[in-house]
Amino acid sequence: MTWLFLGALGLLGYLQRMLPWVLAERVALPPSLAAWLRYVAPAAFATLLVTDVHRLTMATGAALAAAALVSWRTRNLGLAVFAALLVSLLGQSL
Repeated sequence: MTWLFLGALGLLGYLQRMLPWVLAERVALPPSLAAWLRYVAPAAFATLLVTDVHRLTMATGAALAAAALVSWRTRNLGLAVFAALLVSLLGQSL
């Protein structure tokens, strides 16, 4: 791999991430789509957490249910992760 190829690959990766932000400034999104897009980041983070689950045990299911309930009621990702960790630790200690 040459330095030119690596530089071009880095530039393409940067443009891929920057272009939606530039376009989002210029295009007015419908309010319903904007509200829906607010859930994309927590959903992606939750997907990363859930794919780490190798087998579903009672403690894991309780932690996921607690995270889902807290997330649904508060719409706060930090509290949902904290609830999942707390329930998971309590489930492991029993």
